[in-house]
Amino acid sequence: MAWSVRYQAWSRDEPRRAAVKVEWLSGELYPQVGLHLTNMTRPVEQVLTFYQHSGTTQQWIKEGKNAATWARLSYSAFKASAGLLQLHSIGFLE
Repeated sequence: MAWSVRYQAWSRDEPRRAAVKVEWLSGELYPQVGLHLTNMTRPVEQVLTFYQHSGTTQQWIKEGKNAATWARLSYSAFKASAGLLQLHSIGFLE
């Protein structure tokens, strides 16, 4: 079940949209609840899918940083840093 509501934190000047998803998994006592504050105007299912894919990408980046010391890149240009990451990932650089 998914829906969206307007939510305003006390530290914010204006309310934001909250996309909410509740899943009841078999064998679990409590449901899993996901909440994403967003300014997207897409349907709630598309917003939740977007954030799910974004979380997967962030997990891959975290794994790369921990496994291959990607935390510090030598270049400020995007293309140069992307090339350096590719070399790290195929094992040319350590």
